[in-house]
Amino acid sequence: MEVTKLETAPGSMLQTDVGIENAIATYSAARAPYGWMGGMDNVMAFFTKIKNPFGRRIQQLKLDQSLRLLPCRAYVLTSHGPILASIDDAEGAFGADIRTQVIGSTICALAHLCEPLTAAQLFCRFFLPYYFGESSPLADTLHGQLIEQACLTQIINEGASRGYNDLFKKTVDELRIPVVNHGWRSHKLASQTFDGLLGEISMIGGLLRFVTQDESSHYFTRSSAVACVAACLKSVGHPIGDIHTWDGHGVPPTAVNPRSLTLVLGGSSGTDPLMEDLQQLPNTTLILHYQYKTVGSMLMSALRCRLDILVETLQADFEHVYEYVESNLRVDFVLRKEVSRPAAEFSWEEPSGKACSIARRLAAIHFPICAELVAPCYTRIASEHCLSMVRPKVRRAVKPGRPELARFRAVTAAIAISIASRLAPSSFKNVSHATVMELDDEHWVSELCTLLDNHMDSGSGLPLRFAIFILAAVHAAHEPIDSEKTNGKIIGWRNGVYGIVPDLLLGMAIYSPRMHL
Repeated sequence: MEVTKLETAPGSMLQTDVGIENAIATYSAARAPYGWMGGMDNVMAFFTKIKNPFGRRIQQLKLDQSLRLLPCRAYVLTSHGPILASIDDAEGAFGADIRTQVIGSTICALAHLCEPLTAAQLFCRFFLPYYFGESSPLADTLHGQLIEQACLTQIINEGASRGYNDLFKKTVDELRIPVVNHGWRSHKLASQTFDGLLGEISMIGGLLRFVTQDESSHYFTRSSAVACVAACLKSVGHPIGDIHTWDGHGVPPTAVNPRSLTLVLGGSSGTDPLMEDLQQLPNTTLILHYQYKTVGSMLMSALRCRLDILVETLQADFEHVYEYVESNLRVDFVLRKEVSRPAAEFSWEEPSGKACSIARRLAAIHFPICAELVAPCYTRIASEHCLSMVRPKVRRAVKPGRPELARFRAVTAAIAISIASRLAPSSFKNVSHATVMELDDEHWVSELCTLLDNHMDSGSGLPLRFAIFILAAVHAAHEPIDSEKTNGKIIGWRNGVYGIVPDLLLGMAIYSPRMHL
């Protein structure tokens, strides 16, 4: 979601104060027909008119007893800074009806790793028939309602305001599910009708088929994403049993509880028996959640290919790049009088030593204007062999036999992340991030690096809208497409729990130099 600037009279300022009545009014506005929450309110109308077996199914699964509902917590921007507003209304979540609460919380659980539209499509493909029967006018009507963008955005926003994102991250962390597991290819799966690497959306679909079978006992998967989705569904109350990992050697573990799941990390046993080709679903990427210390794992996941590269190597590459950029780049936001809008101004210190010619040639592939400035970032991978593998005329998709191309692309992505971090230097290391980065081709790095390269060494600086666009790509899971078409009045960005808000807005302050996002 983009946050745009409204025009006001020249020189005017808006000052706000907030009390409990203002917080309640803000919450009420959020649930209004055109607000940013309350997506399930309109769905309730369907349940009052059409009889369905949903209620009985909920009782059979004991979801009416186990569904986890959370109160609303959100920050309100005031003249005294952000104030946390907490409203104890857990029972009123997602329309205050157990049926709509099951729908809302389940979509939020799926949307933690899948893009929202894909999450809604997965819910409609697997859960709606399970709850309502294969042919149901209510199911068809609900499908149309749930995939409508405004309704879906409101559902995701409500889940974020109720702390589901933190719940999902905590659950996955406690289970110690590996962030990346590329120990699977088609010959290691129970279904061998697919060629090469398989889309993990199809593997998640196999899990959902398993969850919606009444006599399910034990499921084996080679996808970390599948295990994470199972953990998220379990955290909101779905009857999923134990979730474990297994190295793939010896006797397979047996299930103690129904609907248990095992993530297989090695070996050659067949897994994911219920996965299917979901061609009717949007071809979207998974959302990758990461922090400063897990960038290496995130980059490995984004490469989407099993490679002879250690996650620790990619993490070390990233930290080398980050430390160089942190030491040599300062970003200040200045007010350009000619356009009356802030812009990011980049100030680079000259590197202490000149990078080798190969590093400079590697840098020039994605940073032709600023190659000298970023060349030291490539010193760890600079070699004639690497250069021969990544030259534009021979660059191809990342495959298992091309670790040089994979590492080059990961280092380039690390440069984009590190430069973006200078736009918000005080918070980047201390918060969680989300991205839909894909490094099996060069689109993601090419889009961001071209934008940075065109503005880092220019006299006009990087306009605020582009700064927010770049941060949204590395922090708020925004797809970096057509940056030049971004709205010139954008002053912030939010995607569920992830957001980019300038200090100027957080403090309700008059603009001053050296102010960051």
